[in-house]
Formats: sequence, structure tokens, C-alpha cells
Amino acid sequence: MGQVVPFSDVENYVQSLQKSQGKIRSILDTNVLASLTYEVKLNHDAVVDLILRLENMGVDFFATVNTKQE
Repeated sequence: MGQVVPFSDVENYVQSLQKSQGKIRSILDTNVLASLTYEVKLNHDAVVDLILRLENMGVDFFATVNTKQE
């Protein structure tokens, strides 16, 4: 089941899952990709820090991307 976790709680949340499940995989919202792509976004630095922390904890992460052709 999915759960929304604040950036500040990521380490505790991942550690609790690792104890019970081993390998952790996470789906990141498309807005994360937008924040990573555009340095002018207000949350860019926080999102980059989050991705680096997840990577250091060994989390596999994926992002959903929806496209629309007009």
C-alpha cells in the first residue's frame, strides 16, 4: 500500500521498511521530475537532496510520467 511521507521523515520511514521487508522501492510523483529538471523551481534543492538520500539508503525509485499529444 502506498503512503505519502514528508521529506523530513524519509530516513525513519525507509529504515522501518528495511527492517521488515529488505529491499525498498518507491514511486515518485511526476512533480518530482519537474522539480529536478528545472533549477528555478522553489523545491529543486530539496528534491535533489531527497533523491540523493534515497540513493544513499539503497532505495530503488521510479517515477510516473503521463504524456499528452495535442
